[in-house]
Amino acid sequence: MIVAQKERAVMRAALVFAVVLSGVYLGCSFPDPNGEPLGCGRCDLPKRSIDGDAGQADVERTATDPSAPDAGKPPVKCSPATPFGPAKLVPGIDPNIHASSPHLTADELVVFFTGQDPAASSQIMRASRVSRDQPFGPVEPVSGVNSTSNDNDPTVSSDGLTLVFHSGRSGNNDVWWAKRAGLGADFGAPTLAPGIATSAYEGQGFFHVASDELWFVSNRDGNYDIFRAKLAGGTFGAVENVTELNTPNDELLPFLSKDGLTIYFSSTREGGRGGQDLFLATRANPNGTFGAPTPIDELNTSVTEQAGSLSPDDCRIYFSRFGGPGGQQLFVAERPLPP
Repeated sequence: MIVAQKERAVMRAALVFAVVLSGVYLGCSFPDPNGEPLGCGRCDLPKRSIDGDAGQADVERTATDPSAPDAGKPPVKCSPATPFGPAKLVPGIDPNIHASSPHLTADELVVFFTGQDPAASSQIMRASRVSRDQPFGPVEPVSGVNSTSNDNDPTVSSDGLTLVFHSGRSGNNDVWWAKRAGLGADFGAPTLAPGIATSAYEGQGFFHVASDELWFVSNRDGNYDIFRAKLAGGTFGAVENVTELNTPNDELLPFLSKDGLTIYFSSTREGGRGGQDLFLATRANPNGTFGAPTPIDELNTSVTEQAGSLSPDDCRIYFSRFGGPGGQQLFVAERPLPP
């Protein structure tokens, strides 16, 4: 009987030790990266979520206790109809340099942008970071892409494999692109986007992977307007003026949301606050016509704002604004989560 009591005591001690040990491994007694304690029924660990956009990473709060209040519920996301919060400088990018046209990879860990030294031509630059809540590291030119001419307004496709920009290296401003085999590889030698170049200006291109469409700006019809062309058989087909978006003023720097239902761009049209301003327009399906563009009033100011890119979840917009010691700076604004 005494032996049995000792065995039960040992078992109870082992059970207590196991519970304590599991708490340590679940992080119950340690703060999360923001200094907040973690509940023992939950574990805040980074979980990589891969969808059609290679490399997209989300940090989600995962319920480990089925009885937890939000167990089994999807992570809370912003509403695309919610206005953006205040714009802030993109952390880690020196505000003293001239930086414009920011475009990020789907995981928001690499930013491509136009950098310009007043004494030299503009170049395609990049910087990277280890997580979205960290500042970007050192800025460097994109290897194998830049020329001795002006290279501007880079955008990267949602799969991270195609870099589109415009350059004057051919003697005219044209849309160029460069491709790579994988996310860790360098981009290959740039080539003209096939079927796009004319004697007019073509630039500020954005390749939408889901629709195989190149959206870009040209003054071939007199004004700087938004155009699109579909890729088929290795070349872009008929170029179409997106008339529902264009005015006698300038429409510039277009890019689409991941689902293709919202387009963002800059314009000097009426309804803004001065210079170029940010606008958006929506449509019901990816093949539909866009409705009337509306200004993004919460971000527009009396100086120029130039469109850049949108996070895949539609929650963060990156753009540039005139001002600062370098003449132009990179900003980010985020839509707040619902209460």
